Amino acid sequence: MSHVDGRKRTFSLFAKSVVERYVKAGKYTQEELAFENILLSFGLEKNKDFFHNYRFKNDRGRYYWVDFYLPKWNLIIEIDGGIWHSYFKEAKEKDRRRDAWFKSLGFEIIRIDSGVLRSDSGRDKVKLDIGRKLGLIK
Repeated sequence: MSHVDGRKRTFSLFAKSVVERYVKAGKYTQEELAFENILLSFGLEKNKDFFHNYRFKNDRGRYYWVDFYLPKWNLIIEIDGGIWHSYFKEAKEKDRRRDAWFKSLGFEIIRIDSGVLRSDSGRDKVKLDIGRKLGLIK
């Protein structure tokens, strides 16, 4: 392994541990908070109609954490952060495997690029799309 590969691996392990601690602590990114506000604007209740940083146990005994889970709609919503999904090549492949596992159990997965939630127009579009998806907007 080259020096550069070793540094990438060290950084990757560090970043993964930071993300895991962040998720387990129930913290939000700015974009996740913006998305939660969209759900709340529809009158949905947190920890009843939707859950943030919800964990599922997979068939190998490990846990998958999802950004948002909406049980009534059997829907998982992931807010894909730019750093995680552009810097780490393996993140997209890991997401594909996770999504396939969830789909095999009958869940629908929606992935939203975090950059979209940083602008008013982007949030408005997400609100319209999600509202239609949930049957809350015609």
